[in-house]
Amino acid sequence: MQSVSRGIVCVDLDGTVCNDSHRHHLTPQLDPKHTDWADYHLACSGDTPLMGTILAVQALAHDYDIHIVSGREEIARAVTITWLKQHKISYTALRLRLPQEVDYDDTTPWRYKIRYIQHLQDAGHEVVLFLEDWAMIADKIEEETGVPVLCINSRFPKLYDML
Repeated sequence: MQSVSRGIVCVDLDGTVCNDSHRHHLTPQLDPKHTDWADYHLACSGDTPLMGTILAVQALAHDYDIHIVSGREEIARAVTITWLKQHKISYTALRLRLPQEVDYDDTTPWRYKIRYIQHLQDAGHEVVLFLEDWAMIADKIEEETGVPVLCINSRFPKLYDML
């Protein structure tokens, strides 16, 4: 008997599943002499959970594989896994940016996520939904992949608005 593949829901982390506003001051654009992106990503252990999104992810996990797709650097994998376990967030895959993918121009976050979705689609997987907090990225994902995006409004100032 052939197994039926479950669809995939992709979920962003910062600003979607967790409130990262406490570490916005660590972004290099705001303090380039004293911080770098690794400092910002490694401080994720202090993030607070956004329970509305977490409840949605928990409900979706019953019927779909959950792929967390974050712009966080790979250096923060252990801290991220600990945070996800602490907040009981189930997932099938965790995709963080590899060192060669860390290129922080304004378009990188959407290119990175679109490439990941296209990789899944090319492998024959059905990506049925993406949860994202940044409207520009949500628009690009829908335009370039055809995957519908639920754009989360986490109701706190976005890092990108501060830059």
